Amino acid sequence: MEFEYKGHTIKYQSQGSLGTPMVCVHGASSDRRIWNSMLNLAGNQRIITLDLLGHGESDQPEGIEYDDTLWANSTEALLDKIGIEKAVFVTHSYGVVIMKRFYSLFPERVSAWVLLDGKVNMALSKGVHEWMTQTLQRSDYTEFMKNLQASHKDPFLSEAAQDLVAQGAVTTPSYVLKGQLHSLLKNHLYDIHIEVPVLAVYRNNTCDWTEGDEVYLKEHTQDLELHVMDETSHFMMLHQPTAVWGLIEKFIKRHPSL
Repeated sequence: MEFEYKGHTIKYQSQGSLGTPMVCVHGASSDRRIWNSMLNLAGNQRIITLDLLGHGESDQPEGIEYDDTLWANSTEALLDKIGIEKAVFVTHSYGVVIMKRFYSLFPERVSAWVLLDGKVNMALSKGVHEWMTQTLQRSDYTEFMKNLQASHKDPFLSEAAQDLVAQGAVTTPSYVLKGQLHSLLKNHLYDIHIEVPVLAVYRNNTCDWTEGDEVYLKEHTQDLELHVMDETSHFMMLHQPTAVWGLIEKFIKRHPSL
């Protein structure tokens, strides 16, 4: 399926017809295929996944400003296109940053929010910012990313899942990622208080998740459910789809209004 947003084609997938609609938003250098294993477990639950503009099978136009505001606005346009007033949003990694912006613009369209290994208060260290900036300016960027993916294997993922992740990294143009980098630098500007139920799922085998993140979530939400998973991939929906879907399903059932 596809729709037009400001002259550009965005691809999406819709399955099921029951329950409060769920919209799944992937992260940087990724696409909607990361949700497929989880979708296979969802039965007839209505779920929509999309390739954000610049990713996957969606258009990758040059000369436009890629940032969290663009992706938030185009996601809202998708809701209008398919006639969804409110949805539960399931977000992964950088998709959490996009959803933070979406919530700041369209809070009335969010029924609940599921965060999978992504930081609401994400900030970049000077060293990481410099490395990313230099990497995105490389003339051999695509080849560099291929080699990087080949040399950094995720021990939790199957070969097929690793290939899927690598494809997303290699096929997302550097000019799209420059927009994501810019969004991370201004992420702190959207200091929101989240008034809908929130399920946050993180992994314990990473230095990205800190006590400060937990404090931030507790201070900025009024209905928070937090789970930390043992020894899993950043792409936990690929490594442990049954466990991840089980947490989401129980979360929805605990909130009858959804």
